[in-house]
Amino acid sequence: MRILSIHNEYLIKGGEGESRRAEVAILEKYGNSVVSYVENNTKVAALSNVSVGLRTLWSNEAYSYVRKLLKEQKFDVVHVQNFFPLISPSVYYAAQAEGVPVVQSVRNYRFLCPNSLLYRDGHVCELCLKKTAKIPAIQHNCYRGNKAASATAASMLWLHNQLPTWSKIDRFISVSEFVKAKMVEGGFPANKITVKPNFVFPDPGLSAGKENYIVYVGRLQAEKGILLLLKAIPKLPTSIRVKIIGEGPLVPEVMALAENYNVDYLGKLPLTDTYEVIGKAQALVIPSVWYEPFGRVVVEAYAKGTAVIGSRMGGIPELIDDEITGYIFENDSVEDLVEKIHRVLSNKDMAIQMGLRGRAKYLNEFTPESNYEQLMAIYNDVVR
Repeated sequence: MRILSIHNEYLIKGGEGESRRAEVAILEKYGNSVVSYVENNTKVAALSNVSVGLRTLWSNEAYSYVRKLLKEQKFDVVHVQNFFPLISPSVYYAAQAEGVPVVQSVRNYRFLCPNSLLYRDGHVCELCLKKTAKIPAIQHNCYRGNKAASATAASMLWLHNQLPTWSKIDRFISVSEFVKAKMVEGGFPANKITVKPNFVFPDPGLSAGKENYIVYVGRLQAEKGILLLLKAIPKLPTSIRVKIIGEGPLVPEVMALAENYNVDYLGKLPLTDTYEVIGKAQALVIPSVWYEPFGRVVVEAYAKGTAVIGSRMGGIPELIDDEITGYIFENDSVEDLVEKIHRVLSNKDMAIQMGLRGRAKYLNEFTPESNYEQLMAIYNDVVR
């Protein structure tokens, strides 16, 4: 099968980009041909605000480029991973004009919320969820704290809610049942949404041993719950070390805490080094305070045989078998997070067994092979 993969890379690479690269790799491994059209947000700095705003609404460049590709080469499917902000929904029209079915991955809430998070000012926000015109996002400066940028993002959704744009997508691929439920709540048809989880490729392999620490891996931003973890650290026994991997605006807060507590801030590490740190940890903590759509790092921890402690938010509870592969703690509860960390760290044998059960869950649910079968079933369905 020939697939055109379309993606707009963010400045700070995260799980979305890794998930796309894994999909491309597994498709090519099994003999499919994948052509990638990728824009990068590093281009934004060289463009005027007006140019970025217009491209967000409708990119003639992307439309023309994609239509030219589809004319010159035969493709079976166009798979859009992320179109915001430089590619725009214009690519759906290009695909339809050339008679090629479209699949759209849904790894955040971009179709429902101008900032894609359903989160603002330190709390979950659903004011725009069911609205065609996302006026609250403009009122609250939801996108990058900027009214003009928020108006642009809101206008993009309003415009394409008015046009038959979303109907040009043959299938949405949601990363979790939670995200699918929010899409349906926001007015999208359930029968056009298929749930397919993220996966890890290649398999990083089971870790050989454990050390006395927990690890956080992710962007250092408020919605990821890093501030909640920082509040919990002073309440932990002094024997417990915490390793933090990632980058983002809250680096100063992490480094300040590291000066007085058992915290190792490791910055941004290569993926292989990150896997090694995850594998030696007794547990990985994912303390998100927003509706985390999936939590790719949970699957990475399972692949390495590491238990997971996660908040009861978004798609995270779908991944953790409570008291079996790890623990779910109550959202925004420092006390419950501390209690669950202490419970894992005080019983190394139990942590090891949880990690092994997580490894079994990975092998049963999140291998590249099983994910490939699910993805190809979706492609074949829309082609038919």
